[in-house]
Amino acid sequence: MSIGSKRLDGQITIGAQSVEASTAWQRILTDLGTFLHKAIPDTELTVQKYADAKFEYLSYCLKVKEMDDEELTFNQLQESLYRVETGNYEYRLVLRCRQLARVKFSKLRADVSVKLDLLDQKHVQDILCQLQRLIAAICRYNDEAATEIRELVGLFPVEMDLKEDVFQYKQNPFQRFNSEERDDHDDDGEPVARVPKNWSSRPRADDTDQNIIDLN
Repeated sequence: MSIGSKRLDGQITIGAQSVEASTAWQRILTDLGTFLHKAIPDTELTVQKYADAKFEYLSYCLKVKEMDDEELTFNQLQESLYRVETGNYEYRLVLRCRQLARVKFSKLRADVSVKLDLLDQKHVQDILCQLQRLIAAICRYNDEAATEIRELVGLFPVEMDLKEDVFQYKQNPFQRFNSEERDDHDDDGEPVARVPKNWSSRPRADDTDQNIIDLN
């Protein structure tokens, strides 16, 4: 098998491992989302119903106390109370409503207690289990990818010999070009002919030979 084929197979294997790991992570996140978006809101709704039932029950209790105080006041004044003389129907109705509200309040209080206990257990056990699954999936993917990469170590003969300061610039590279452009003009803005760096004032060999021939 050629080096290119081995590289390609290695990349395909790592890609498949990545997809498998992503699928496992997605399942874990879905389970966590179920706890976050279903279990917690359901408990919050039950607590809200419990609070409403408690408020209703306490309201009837307060109404009964007010009516009792009203009857006591009229008795102390030795005066007759119209609702008492007509059968005290309103008082008996409030007592009945308080009894029903108490039953509802007691039932919701038990439900809230159970759901809070279950939510706490689910938070402690389920979250711990999901985090352990997530860590195990990440470790498994890391080990598989590391094993595959070790087999591909010798298939990338890329060698670079760079100096330590190769990426350290003493000045802005654009300033050098700007300074060279400014050197091409004198103070009056007129272009100036530049002498090449490799130019020498010494005569070349062919020029010397030509001069010798002319002298002869």
